[in-house]
This record gives sequence, C-alpha cells and structure tokens, in this order.
Amino acid sequence: MAKKIRVDMSRLLIYSSSILIGITFITTNFNVLIFVSLLPLILYVSFLDKYSSKAVKFDFYFSGLLLNFFAYFFFFQMAPQNWTVTLTGWFAVISRIIAWLIVAGFGSLPFLLFGFVLTKIQNQTRRIVSLLILIPLVELLRSYIIALVNYGPGASISPNYNFGSIAVTSAGTFIVYLSRFVGFYGLTLVVVAINLSIFFMLFKKKYLLPFIGFVIIVSTTYLGWKRGEMPRNRSVKVSIVQLGESDSLEKWEGIQWPDQGTDILVLPEYSEFMKNVDRHKISARLSEHGIGITSVSVGFSPSATNQMQIFNNRASVLNRQDKTFLIPTGEYMPYLAQFAFTAVHQKNALIDFKYTQQVSPGKTPEQSYTTPDFTVGALVCSGATALTEYKRLTNQGADILTNSASLSFLGKESFYSVFAKNMARYHAVSNNKPFVQASRSSRSFIVDNQGRFLVQSDNSKREVLSVRLRI
Repeated sequence: MAKKIRVDMSRLLIYSSSILIGITFITTNFNVLIFVSLLPLILYVSFLDKYSSKAVKFDFYFSGLLLNFFAYFFFFQMAPQNWTVTLTGWFAVISRIIAWLIVAGFGSLPFLLFGFVLTKIQNQTRRIVSLLILIPLVELLRSYIIALVNYGPGASISPNYNFGSIAVTSAGTFIVYLSRFVGFYGLTLVVVAINLSIFFMLFKKKYLLPFIGFVIIVSTTYLGWKRGEMPRNRSVKVSIVQLGESDSLEKWEGIQWPDQGTDILVLPEYSEFMKNVDRHKISARLSEHGIGITSVSVGFSPSATNQMQIFNNRASVLNRQDKTFLIPTGEYMPYLAQFAFTAVHQKNALIDFKYTQQVSPGKTPEQSYTTPDFTVGALVCSGATALTEYKRLTNQGADILTNSASLSFLGKESFYSVFAKNMARYHAVSNNKPFVQASRSSRSFIVDNQGRFLVQSDNSKREVLSVRLRI
C-alpha cells in the first residue's frame, strides 16, 4: 500500500504572502495590502522549527518564484507584432516564457539564501526580528542578480532592476514621504517594520514597542511631507504629448499644438517631431527660454544610438545626449538570452535583432541641462526604472525631471504601467522634484513634487496635456 504524503498546511502561509504582495504589482487599487502582506510570512517564520531545512529552502525559493510571476507578468503582455524583430510561430510564444523563466528563476535565488540564513538562527524572536534587515538585503541582492542576468553589450551592473520590490508598491502609499530620509530600500525596511509591529501586537500581545514604532513612522512621514510643502517661488508651464501605439509627430494638426508660452514640451521617445514640416511653427509656441525634449535614432544598428535632443523655440537642437541605461532585449541582447536563443536554434533572430534593433550606449552619463529660467534632468524610457540616474540629475541641480518613453511593445493597460506609475511617484517625492513622462502607448502624466498626479492621459489616443508647475 502506497505511503501517504502529509504536508503541513501552515507551509502555505509563505505562498499567501507572495500572492498578497503580487496583487499590488497588477493594480494600484490595493497598495495598502503591503502593510499586512508580510504577516503570513512572519507566521511561517515563527513556525520554522516545525519544518525540515530542505522544506524551508524549497518554500522560500518557490514562494520567490511565485512573487516573480506577478512582478514579471508583463512579459506575457508583450505584443510581438510591434517588435522590430519578427518572431513567428511557436517561438513567438515560447520566447516570452523563456525570458520569464530566466529572470524569475535567477531572481528567486536570493530567496533560497534567505531561507538558508533563517534556518541558522535558533532563537525564534531573533529570527523574526532579523526579517527587518534580511528582506531589504534580499531585494538589493535580487536587483544585482537581475543586473547580471541582463548583462550584455552596453549593459551595466547596478541596483536598477527592482521589479517585485516591496518599495515600489510602498511608493504608492503615504509612506513614500519617508523616502526623503531613508531612500528606496529604506521603504522596504519600513514596510517590514509595520508588518512586524502588527504581528507582535496581534500574536504576541506586545504593544509598547510597536506603538512607539508607529509613532516614529507617522511623525517622520509627516516631516517628509512637510518638507515638500515649503514655498516655491518659480513656476513653469509644462506640456506633454501622448501618442497612440503606432502614432508619430511627423504630422501634427494645429488644433493639437501646445499652448503659446509653454516652457517645457516633453515628447515621447522616437516621436519623429524633427521630420514635421511645421516644426518651426510648433516650436515657436515655446517661451523665450522654453525647450522641447524628445529622442531620435542616430545611425544604424548595431552601432546606432538613442539620442535625447533638447531644442529651442526655433526648432534648433541645443543639446544632444546618447542614452546610457539600455533596455535588455529591447536595445541590446543579454548574453544569457543569446545563449538561450542559440540553444533553441534561433540564431537568425539574434542576427535580425543585431542589425535592426541593437543600440550602443552613450559614452558618458546624461547630464542636466540649464536654461536661464530652470534646469531640467531628462532621461529616455528605461531611465524611469533606474534608481541612480534621477538622483544623480537632481544632485546636479535639476528643477524638474522628465522621461520620454515608447512602450508600444507592451499591450494596452500592461501591468508594467503599475510599476511605472509607482516609480514615477517615488522619483518625484524622493527627489522633491516634479516628474513628467510623455509616452507612446503607455500613459503619460505629470506628477508634482508631493506625488500628486496632476494630469494623466488616455493611453489609446493622441493627446496634449498641460499644467503649470511650481519648481
């Protein structure tokens, strides 16, 4: 007679946490779940002595895999028909699965290490409290591992791959103001602290330290918010242009032109504005020191560059800067992906990519640009996902942060937009600067320094939105 396999149902607690956190990656409506989403994980850790070391490692790795399923679900929402490289047949489907397996599989390795470390801590209370440090460290390590997975021609090793981070979701909540003091991974630490406080109150009947912790968090959050409310004596009129999936500004009807006296006009990536025969008339609507920002493709793959261009009210280009933080599988092919393509006999797709889509990175990091009236810190597309770049531009004196994006390779209402909006709010609040994004396909928006979305586009049609911002 076959022996029955018994599974302790309490082991499902850790997977419950992955699901609760994962829900916040697909909609902003449940961001507040982040403040209780770790409770099942903490309960699991409190029961850790019941499980074998092998079971703990298994649970941590596969709960990490489940979390990454949500974090990278937008891979399955990509639209191959919009790619420059043509993928057909079975490979058009399996390529997305391969990409997800590579990123999610390697990205879950820190969770395996997480479980291993916890099994070495014998005291239950210390084990639980150690989550305060271990979870932010796991997120940081995962970011570097994904950077290694994405390494390829023109790539860099930096903590700029934070899909699946608790900090991203927390940026959509009131504690985002704490980022002015604790930074990105500090937000993760605060979320863990809140969950631990609730755990100790509910399950350990300890109230004093959790109460003190809540008071500190709330009061410090208020101080962070108050910092952003300080008077600002200057203002600029900002306009953004939203484009549809396959739209461009090579043609632009007069009724949709930006308002006269616009100070900053942000256009999507590869907008084709410089091909518009009316570009001089449109640019003339800019103020005396007003500027427009877009990007153009310069040269031919594989040595082409994605060049950000800043132009004045005469449509003359004042500043050119080549993009440095490139998109893996979008602007360069990671070495690991090249190996995977070769393993499934798709070398032709690699050659196709190299000569139609590959981009070379700029030789120097993007710099802020100063006019007599303001300083702008502008990046192109994937720069919005990077922690380091907007902070660097802010330190250079940027008054306003901008992003020109093109996300037509993603389906409409992709879950990536949840990540993008939360990251935009993080950039705006943590740097205490307005953040402006103009995009093709995905949403365009203007966020003030306090994280308020002042205007937001409909991502399915061309639209021009304007607002006056205090800087």
